[in-house]
Amino acid sequence: MRRRESHISIRKIVTIAILAIIVPSLVLTLVGMKLTLDLKRQLEESLAEQYAAAARVKALEVETRVAALEKQLKAEADRLAPGQLAPTLDRLSRESPLVEEVFLLDESRLLDKRLALDQRGAMLYPPTPDAVPGVSETLLWTEPFPAPARPPDPKAPPQAPAALVASLRRYRERTLSPAARVRATQVIAATLFRTEQFEEALAEYRRLLTVDDVAVLSPSLAVLARYQSAVALSRLGRALEAIGAYLDLYGDLVRERTRLADPDRVSYFKQRVREDLERLLASPGVPAPEARRYAALRDEEQQRATRGQFLAYLRRVLLPRLEVQAPLLRLGEEGFRHLWDDEFGDEPYLIAYTAVAGDDGSRRILGLKLDLAHVREKLLPEALAASRLGPGVGFVVSDRKGRRVFGEADRAPAASVSFPGILQPWELGIVEHRPAEVRRLALYNVFLFPIVNVLMVAAILVGVAVMLRGTARELEFSQLKSDFVSNVSHELKTPLALIRMFAETLEMGRARSPEKVQEYYRIIMRESERLTHLINNVLDFSRIDSGRKTYDLRLDDLADVIRDTLRAYSYELDKQGFTVETELPDEVPETLLDRDAISLALLNLLSNAVKYSGEDKRIRVACAERNGTLVVEVTDHGIGIAREDLGRIFEKFYRSRDERVRATRGSGLGLAIVQHSIEAHGGSISVTSEPGKGSTFTITLPIRKTLTDGEPTLKKKGRTA
Repeated sequence: MRRRESHISIRKIVTIAILAIIVPSLVLTLVGMKLTLDLKRQLEESLAEQYAAAARVKALEVETRVAALEKQLKAEADRLAPGQLAPTLDRLSRESPLVEEVFLLDESRLLDKRLALDQRGAMLYPPTPDAVPGVSETLLWTEPFPAPARPPDPKAPPQAPAALVASLRRYRERTLSPAARVRATQVIAATLFRTEQFEEALAEYRRLLTVDDVAVLSPSLAVLARYQSAVALSRLGRALEAIGAYLDLYGDLVRERTRLADPDRVSYFKQRVREDLERLLASPGVPAPEARRYAALRDEEQQRATRGQFLAYLRRVLLPRLEVQAPLLRLGEEGFRHLWDDEFGDEPYLIAYTAVAGDDGSRRILGLKLDLAHVREKLLPEALAASRLGPGVGFVVSDRKGRRVFGEADRAPAASVSFPGILQPWELGIVEHRPAEVRRLALYNVFLFPIVNVLMVAAILVGVAVMLRGTARELEFSQLKSDFVSNVSHELKTPLALIRMFAETLEMGRARSPEKVQEYYRIIMRESERLTHLINNVLDFSRIDSGRKTYDLRLDDLADVIRDTLRAYSYELDKQGFTVETELPDEVPETLLDRDAISLALLNLLSNAVKYSGEDKRIRVACAERNGTLVVEVTDHGIGIAREDLGRIFEKFYRSRDERVRATRGSGLGLAIVQHSIEAHGGSISVTSEPGKGSTFTITLPIRKTLTDGEPTLKKKGRTA
């Protein structure tokens, strides 16, 4: 009856490990991650609610500040008598930082359908600006230049500049037309300027500027003359005078005193003057007051442009809206009503308006254009500077189009609310510039716990892998030992059976002739030696495995040891039909070695060569001195060793999976004993093999006369005696 094997397979162990360790660990990790994500979501929702509440409080605080400033203005307007209201408005616009523009409307005229609002019929304040009216650029020349004495020759060279200037001057003296004199002077100045006679050109331009009659000196020509005069001063090196002339011209252009009606010409001359001025002001030695004067003119230009844009907005957009809202206004209202417009111009308009009493008891509409720049740059920083939410939390304000009004952030707000009233189109958001304490706690729980779980699972997997590897090695080792016991039992049983059989034959006198008796004795002797060899291997391995193996190192001749070993094994070699080729020198240097251990190692190599050889029964044994070492080579022409087995043939109990090897009985100890013995002598053993062509085992031993020569004996592999 066949006995069933009871050992546990590796597949069963892997299955048990997966079901009992890995799967529960993964399930626990997933459950933990889900719980952590839920906790993170709850913490973030709670944090968002806290942020939203804080944002609402701050938004109300900002609105309260704006409303407080408006309330002061309303109280001051209510205290004034109706006759004092209009003169006070200009002072209010200058003194209140929140007010950028002030306007006052007559409600009755605003609601009168007979008035054209685009003519600002309802406007009481601000008054119409004192701009100098523009003048047409058309010039009427009452007297032409004198005609030449004869028709000009097209091939004749052009008149020289000096001759042209002299001719025009004579003409200017004779003509009675002021316009003709102006025209002649203009051409003279331009000719002198073109020929770089700047002093004379400057004098001619100044002569032009003495003409007061706009009928003969157009605004464009006057501005051009002033500009060319400043350029001439600059070319003459009179920089300070040139700067003064440029600044005077720029001031008149900004304040609309040049009577230029064409805005494109005004912009052109402004641009030219600015370019020249900035170049001159950048040169060294320019007094600081000149630079400050230019900066003041630039600010004034910007203010005038802003006011002009606002007046256009007031006339075209706001008056029609207030016409609708006016009937709803009541005297004595506590605060202002508000209009917000971000569709007109680049900057949004915030208009506050209310009803006030007029001189005759009628109602008027007081309006304020609130300065949003003051809100951005002053009120918001003051109100939002202190945050109780932590140093990593800041505020940002955005408009309805998503544009940033206040604050900086590289991420979306964690929470945002709209301002409740005056600044309603704006949103106040709270941004975490770096994670706050609660969010760090959430992130800590979210990421640290899964990481720990992943590391734990990884450690478990590594441990399981190591355990499985160790278990696999133990199972394999157990199988090898089982095979070893089986093989050794067979190896012991075979010679014992032969010895017993032939001993009984001799004892019973069944041998018919002396030759048979001798043959039986030789068989008994051979099997005894085989048995002795096997037992010695087992005993040696036992001593090696327990660390009790000792080596008796003495000076000896390695070649003699090889010869004696071959002689002792010659009977087996001859019987198996092997021929041995030897390459042994007559003399080799003596070295310390254990004769029995080296002989046993050679016997193991020879025994393997006999067992694993096929048709080609040749064995080569060579010994030589190389580079201070003794080298022994044992070569056979047998079945060879597979590449995957080369790295493991020196392991204890290991035998190749090759069927030809499995068919040959062996203990799996021989090569392990050989390696230990050689390494105990301070040497090494290697193998080269090609399947089907044989193998070569190479032993290398150091030449040592004493135990202190060369490399020390590897005592971990055995002890020397």
